[in-house]
Formats: sequence, C-alpha cells, structure tokens
Amino acid sequence: MDKLLLQQAIDLFNKDKVLTIITLSQVMKCSTRTVQRQLKHWQALTSYNISGKYYTLPDIPKFNKHGLWIYKNIGFSKHGNLKQTIAYLVKTSSMGFSAEELSDVLRIPLHPILTRMERISIIQRKKIAGKYIYFAKEKNIYERQSSVRVQPVFETDTALSYEIAIQVLVARIKNPKMEIPNLVRKIKRQGIPVKLSQVRDFFRFHGIEKKNLDLS
Repeated sequence: MDKLLLQQAIDLFNKDKVLTIITLSQVMKCSTRTVQRQLKHWQALTSYNISGKYYTLPDIPKFNKHGLWIYKNIGFSKHGNLKQTIAYLVKTSSMGFSAEELSDVLRIPLHPILTRMERISIIQRKKIAGKYIYFAKEKNIYERQSSVRVQPVFETDTALSYEIAIQVLVARIKNPKMEIPNLVRKIKRQGIPVKLSQVRDFFRFHGIEKKNLDLS
C-alpha cells in the first residue's frame, strides 16, 4: 500500500473522525477487501449502530464512563459490538437495566435485541413492578443486582429538593418524549442544579415514563 495514500486516509480520519469503507476505498485507491485488511491492522473500531457501517481509529474516541463514544449519532464501544456491549453493561451494572434505561445509555432502540439475547441466555430478565429488568446471567451477580433493584432507590442523599422536583416535573410535562439525558441537559441550561442520577432515581421512584406522562 502506498504510504502517501495511507497517510491521507489517516489525515481524513483525524479530520472527519468516522469514515465508511467506501470512502476509504476511494481515498486509498484500492478494493474494499484491502481496506478491511488495513482497518484490521489499524485495530479500527466499528460502530455498534447503523449496521456497523462506520469506522474510527482507536486513538480518536473520547469514551464516556460507560466506555461509549457517540459522534453525530454514530456509536462506538470499548466493549465490542452491540451484543458484547449490552452484555458488558448489564453484567457490570449495580442493579440491571430496563430496556428504556439501556436505550438512554446507548441512544438506540433495544427491545428486539434484548429479547433475542435473553432467549439465548446471554442475559436474563425479571419482571419488577410491571417492567422487565435485564440482569447478568451469572447467578451470584444476578442475585446481587436484583436485590439492589427491588430496594428503594430514592434515598435522601440523592433526593431532589421540593422546589427542584417541581421544576423537573414541569420540564418533563413540557417535553414528554425527550430522553432523560437530554432533559437533564435542558434543565441544567436553565440554571437548575441537578444530576442525571437524581432525575433517573426520581422518575423511577415515582414510576414516571417518558412516553406515558399524561396531564388529563
């Protein structure tokens, strides 16, 4: 492979952050198979959404606490593909995840894949308070996670003050379909001091769903 063309591809990665094989094939002037071999040599990461269409170099992402990097709605994970990432997040969580909670983290709909993963025993689920919660398949981890999940999570050290709780509810009423992280960012821009974990706990404690809020 021509070194100049390889450098041009690397420079384009650094500029655009994420690229497709088709774009790389045009830049590197070679077949898609050759591009795939080079991506493997670079240890490039594949997007866990959008059908794995996008790639990035390993030193480009700025991963969040979940080991995820989402750039222009294109998601990359330290933990591998979507199934591997879900399995890791569920296994390492303190009290499992509902489908909605995982969707908030990964920013994609997950119900079909979670059902398939549960069916082939990659993860397991249990209905708690009328909602399926997904847990690790390992018995000891599952027992710990499920015991935490059924305990009250709206503790005094994470509770919202009455005044802030009212403002959070008002924001939810005005934005009933907004994902929780986006809602929290919107609330913070109004100068209201609130944490994502506080709002999640508050909504979970009171059974408030983003799609079911009704003022009637």
